[in-house]
Amino acid sequence: MKTHLAARAGVAGVLFFIASTIIGSLQFDAYSHITQFISETYATGTPWGMRLRWFGFIPAGLLMAVFGFAMASTYRANKPIRIGLLGLAVWYGLGTVVVSFAPCDFGCDPEQASPSMAHTIHFLVGGLTYLLTPPSILLVAFGASREAHLRTLWPFLAAMGAVMLIGAVILFAGKPEGALGLVQRITEGAALTVVALIAWRFHAFRPL
Repeated sequence: MKTHLAARAGVAGVLFFIASTIIGSLQFDAYSHITQFISETYATGTPWGMRLRWFGFIPAGLLMAVFGFAMASTYRANKPIRIGLLGLAVWYGLGTVVVSFAPCDFGCDPEQASPSMAHTIHFLVGGLTYLLTPPSILLVAFGASREAHLRTLWPFLAAMGAVMLIGAVILFAGKPEGALGLVQRITEGAALTVVALIAWRFHAFRPL
């Protein structure tokens, strides 16, 4: 029962995140999912920013954190998967909560000359989230390879960890002009896919 509830929390968190991303873009006439950050939809000064944070991204992060902590508690004997799930809960779940509590300034310019404290915290925590979530996912993948009911899942988890890591490197090192939003969504999508895959497996109890 515990894993079923945790799985539902994980799926709900993923759906909250995706829905909030889509709904947030509707408040602007010319918002681009290819060139603009997700954070720009709930930045300080945006029309729906506060509602998106409190009723969208914060619940999404909390639900995914609950998912990670609850799943980790069932794997005390498998340290890699347990530590990986705890990392996913902290860095991705609670990280999403923190960056939502501390929104970036309007426009979300990382190189803003006089950023607010919230803006600084937003990018600092966001950076840590993107850098530390991939190793957590890779740990989950390694641990999953030791579990019979997750063995066919571990290559997908490893691939998603690698995708997120590459996306993070591109965002911080390459700063792709004209494709920041696309790269961010691929990076976020990798983490969301991991949550959904693990949640589905625990809920369904059947092989892929």
